[in-house]
Amino acid sequence: MICKVCNSENTKQIVAKDNGTGNSFSYTNCNDCGLLALNEIPHNYSIYYSDNYYSFKTAGGILQKIKLLRDKYEVVGNNFIGKVIALLQPNQNLKSLKNLYLNKEDSLLDIGCGAGNEIKVLRQLGFSKTIGIDPFINQPLYFNDKLLVDKKDINDVMEKYNFITMHHSFEHVIEPLFVLEKINDLMIEDGVAMIRIPVANSYALETYGTNWVQFDAPRHVFLHTSKSMKILCSKAGLEIKKIIYDSTAFQFWGSNLVKAGYSIHNVSKTRVLQERVRSFFRRDSARAKQINRNAKGDQAIFIIKKSNLK
Repeated sequence: MICKVCNSENTKQIVAKDNGTGNSFSYTNCNDCGLLALNEIPHNYSIYYSDNYYSFKTAGGILQKIKLLRDKYEVVGNNFIGKVIALLQPNQNLKSLKNLYLNKEDSLLDIGCGAGNEIKVLRQLGFSKTIGIDPFINQPLYFNDKLLVDKKDINDVMEKYNFITMHHSFEHVIEPLFVLEKINDLMIEDGVAMIRIPVANSYALETYGTNWVQFDAPRHVFLHTSKSMKILCSKAGLEIKKIIYDSTAFQFWGSNLVKAGYSIHNVSKTRVLQERVRSFFRRDSARAKQINRNAKGDQAIFIIKKSNLK
């Protein structure tokens, strides 16, 4: 089959399994740009996105208060307790925003944000011009009587924004070129897009193969590489200005769970804790940092602008 990004015929077929259902799915892997692309979307796709899917969850009670301390630290960096919590379990979505140098008067659209947990934190900190969209939420979500997350697709958005973000949602879209072209339309002339995705040009894929936790068939429709992203952005009139690898120990302990036959989406908290303790004593976090420095981490931040800008 032909690669859906670079049009190369130099491809091979790979079969990946979803441990939750036991179903298998075929992907086309391009030997030239490295792209992995799901060959066919399942007819019953909704069963792979249950209400327990992680991006639809919201914290409550004391856990919410603890996470809020951490999340405020990730954005403004002036809370000691939050700093300690962030060291133990960072909020990668909010932490990545430091690459945008976001001001409170800037507008920001977060695409595919699920329950909008990060948008809510930004609102609480005074970033009033932030909003999320997600077509898969049950209904629009509000915070302090103002729309927080709208139930809509990117095609329904008309306003222009200073910043557009996609935190691990781009790999789920069926038409990535269309999404990038729309992002180009929705950004102001000197706007910035930040797309965070798992990447296939990684040590984790080389090591674990289809047991790589972020392979996640069939939810991840496209698994890009830095090369395939550059090609796709160029087609959309965009240019990647910076790539930051931000993988974590999750690539190790999560992949070990998948390799053992568990589904990362419904494995018990006890089993996760056991694997994370092992990961801690293996010093997997330090390994992840080194792999990131070598540009082999299993996820990356892409900072993108219109290609006609310097």
